[in-house]
Amino acid sequence: MRAGRVGFYLAEIERPELAAVVSGRIDSLFENSLAETLTGDRALNG
Repeated sequence: MRAGRVGFYLAEIERPELAAVVSGRIDSLFENSLAETLTGDRALNG
């Protein structure tokens, strides 16, 4: 991890059935940036 950068985000959602949609939207916000995110099983399992 680098100084001045976030290591992970924790997002609480009200409707668990929308978890995949929410995580996909978060990833799309950071897509092709220097701070690209990786959520869900992909983040945990590589």
